Amino acid sequence: MNRSTLYQLLIAGLLILNIVLLVFIFTGKNQGPHPPRHDVTEAERLRIAKEVLGFNEAQMKGFEKSKEDHGKRMKPLHEALRKTSEEYYHLSVEEDARRSTLLQEISEANIAIYRSHTIHFDELRALARPDQRDTVEEFINGLLKNQERPRRNGLPRRPPG
Repeated sequence: MNRSTLYQLLIAGLLILNIVLLVFIFTGKNQGPHPPRHDVTEAERLRIAKEVLGFNEAQMKGFEKSKEDHGKRMKPLHEALRKTSEEYYHLSVEEDARRSTLLQEISEANIAIYRSHTIHFDELRALARPDQRDTVEEFINGLLKNQERPRRNGLPRRPPG
């Protein structure tokens, strides 16, 4: 086999590999075992929570109320934290006093967020029967692990709620 034939075979092989790769990229679903959160409806999330937790209808009403209240508490906290953080990162080195003030505000906002999570998790624990407590703890731990996973763009995920 001469060099010319060898080169032609190599080029043909690489071309085939490129075509296979393009087909895989454009038709494959590279999402992992769970769909992204934004693809799951609120009703589906509640169905999954009910199934995982084993809550009855009365418990689910309490769960939905706690989740709704938690969301109402979290939205302004996250917005305030976002705005304060934005301002902090746009300050110049000379504005050290303002940076210190903003750091204090960021700390206070994070404390409020942690307290809101604690209230929500305590409400979930209170809804559970004794035989459901381990399952509720696993559910809460799953929420916390979900919070730790980075987003695709490298920024941390927002806390659940």
